[in-house]
Amino acid sequence: MKKIKYIIIGLFLCVLIGGIGLFTIRKDWKFMVKEYFSIGREKVTVTKLKQEEIDINTFELSQLKEMDSVEFNDSLLLINGDYPITDNNMPIVAYKNTDVQMNECVVDAFADLSEHISEQFDEKLLVTSSYRSPEEQNNMVVNATIQDSAMKVGSSEHQAGLALDVAVKGYGGKSFLKTEEGRFINENCYQYGFIIRYPLMKKSETDITYEPWHIRYVGQPHATIIYNNNLTLEEYIESLEVGVFYELEGYIISRQKGETLNLPNGCSSYVISPDNTGYYIVTGKQG
Repeated sequence: MKKIKYIIIGLFLCVLIGGIGLFTIRKDWKFMVKEYFSIGREKVTVTKLKQEEIDINTFELSQLKEMDSVEFNDSLLLINGDYPITDNNMPIVAYKNTDVQMNECVVDAFADLSEHISEQFDEKLLVTSSYRSPEEQNNMVVNATIQDSAMKVGSSEHQAGLALDVAVKGYGGKSFLKTEEGRFINENCYQYGFIIRYPLMKKSETDITYEPWHIRYVGQPHATIIYNNNLTLEEYIESLEVGVFYELEGYIISRQKGETLNLPNGCSSYVISPDNTGYYIVTGKQG
């Protein structure tokens, strides 16, 4: 009996040591554990402003579209199975004279992110999938080999040109996290206005399993809030009470509805994006 006991203990120790060794070697596994426990994220506190603390002016949408300090874009569109898009006239442009197409609001941010990857890692950040037309998205759905991972027409962020699937040479998809570049992007793309759209352990919110290669542009300060507070885009938009103004590190945010919008005074510029749920999100940059 003692011999059997020692054999069992020995086997257990071998498995344990082997598992620890494999865990040490597999940097992608180690990173996912870090992600699961949100290690390294500093939660940010968004301040809800009282009505008397904010000075506002009211404008018609038609007026706002004529103002030099106001930019309308698609950065905060919520696109999923519950909120599909029907507008196929998105402002899609070619990225730096390449055949990669994306929403025009994404271009500068992706250029900054791509330049950083090149400078820090001496590696080119590749785009394996960007804008897709409704026809292209439909082809993905009907393709039997990938239909389980393809969103229905109208439900994919790629149709708005707001999502990019990225890789480095030899490492795309699930293997992206095996690279320093992939782990850097997962931890730091929020600094460039991007989020990992389908984060780890958030399928209950997004209906999509973890995709560390799929980045989505939302702009600032929204990317910072979403990443550091471990939110999905669904959770973030739902957290914004309609008509309330919030403040974070030089930005004022408000979710509003209607043909007239309230803009906070004292901001040098504004970004207004529909959220695809019937509201607009106003982002004012102070100073």
